[in-house]
Amino acid sequence: MTADEYLEWITDTAKRICEEYDLPAACVIAQGAIESAWGNSKIGEYNLFGRKAVPGDKCIELETQEDDGNGNLYTITANFKDYATLDDAIRDWCELMEWGPYKEYADQYHTDHDLEAFVYGISTIYATDVNYATKILQTIRGCNL
Repeated sequence: MTADEYLEWITDTAKRICEEYDLPAACVIAQGAIESAWGNSKIGEYNLFGRKAVPGDKCIELETQEDDGNGNLYTITANFKDYATLDDAIRDWCELMEWGPYKEYADQYHTDHDLEAFVYGISTIYATDVNYATKILQTIRGCNL
């Protein structure tokens, strides 16, 4: 899938669902692009974010690399969410943003719609890459999201 094909595939769905939650579609679109290499490295048809399954989820079992916290990688077998639709995957991302450690940044976004503050806030929790927020914002700007 090319970047343009990815954007055509995800944008309308992301906008529609993120509007229901008052969350930034631009962020979910950019994160999906980064996490899935523009839709070319999805798990199943719709898991763009590498979200692991919890008991009761439909899942796909795959080997994956984990970091021990010291930069050392090791391989495990893990269950990843297997979404039935793109809507389900984006809705799950929105729901993730509305609870736990992300809730503070979702609440902030509901109040001020400061996309940059939201991206910087969630990225410190979402990824170990210290440049993750910058990558998301560059993708948003580069794609005019």
